[in-house]
Amino acid sequence: MAASQAFDFLPLQNKSKDPDLVRPWMSYWPPQPGSAVHEWFRTEFPEALEWSFNPDKPFDRPMKGWKQKARTLGKDCAVDLLPPTEIPTASMITLDRNPTPIKEQEEELGQRTRCNEIDQNLRVLGLRSCDVTGFNYLDWSPRYRIEKPFHSRLPVLDCLSRSNVATKAYTVPVHDVAGFEDYFSLAISGFQFIVCPSGMVEWSDAEIQRLYLPSMRLWLQEHFQASFVYIYSYNLRCEDPKRSPSVDWTVPVPFAHCDVTPDAIYTHLKLYLPGKADEIRARRHRFVNIWRPLTGPYQDMPLAVCDYRSLKHSDLVASDAVLTHYCGEGYDVRYSPYHRWFYKRGMDSDEAIMFKLYDSNDLEASLCPHAAFKDPSAPVGTPKRASIELRAIIVD
Repeated sequence: MAASQAFDFLPLQNKSKDPDLVRPWMSYWPPQPGSAVHEWFRTEFPEALEWSFNPDKPFDRPMKGWKQKARTLGKDCAVDLLPPTEIPTASMITLDRNPTPIKEQEEELGQRTRCNEIDQNLRVLGLRSCDVTGFNYLDWSPRYRIEKPFHSRLPVLDCLSRSNVATKAYTVPVHDVAGFEDYFSLAISGFQFIVCPSGMVEWSDAEIQRLYLPSMRLWLQEHFQASFVYIYSYNLRCEDPKRSPSVDWTVPVPFAHCDVTPDAIYTHLKLYLPGKADEIRARRHRFVNIWRPLTGPYQDMPLAVCDYRSLKHSDLVASDAVLTHYCGEGYDVRYSPYHRWFYKRGMDSDEAIMFKLYDSNDLEASLCPHAAFKDPSAPVGTPKRASIELRAIIVD
């Protein structure tokens, strides 16, 4: 059986503006039997070759075990970003297939206008802000004119790069919405701050799946008056894996990104809801994320969300997300001084941020870039942030 069939690998067709973009990871994944990569997996991680995704058990993901196995081997399964020195310079790559069009200039004018409106309202509201000196964005390179950015979620491979992406730190003001949460809405800003007590005592996988996810599914169904809600993934995040050794903690993502692109939505639907994908596509559907802190009242590394109105489309750069069983696609984000970022200082576990990943209704905000950041105003001794996030499909 061919490798792609053996792994039930679900590819994503390259629908970027330039279909000729090189996708480096495709040279080794899915691995062909007899190849060096295939032999490495067969020896070190045979589970990755044998496992296939079951849409009836979306949370049965052995990747968690792979991470723990990698730690016992003294290795790390986290995605390593390339330092800027490993990215080719402009003099190394002269090909420029996408010169700045007049349309982009018009988009920037609209972006500035919308940003000015946001700023006027912020001055009236008097929102406090802090200047974050290490706020990370995609470090744009001419390389991405010919090579598509990617992030690999494959089990650890010493010989292969996990990413061709580098980040660059900027000084960015992040505004505190405390006391003004109702000013922001999912439809206009792409995010909203909600009060939604969890009632949880133990944040283990078993209890999350038994209690938390069903209760949040009902909450989402009522909130959106939806005909159908499907929670397809969740993550527990913390930089301190010793917090609960039996729990698989994923580190916070410290750079601006979006989890999914419009082109990847159908891939997600076919993966998680193969019998309903076409039916859902014919109706209004949204993908949302609900992020909740488990530590408080302060977090050393809270989540910031970007107001959709302050974006322009060319700020978003599509990047492949490569897993053993499928290729998804998200956005890395290019820096713009017009982006307006927000968070809430002093959140507790009864509060959450709900933000959009996708909306089929193009009359509303359709997505929300987000990033973890080091809060310079966090009190000394603030423990490492722990949080849970879930991703859901909501159908009207």
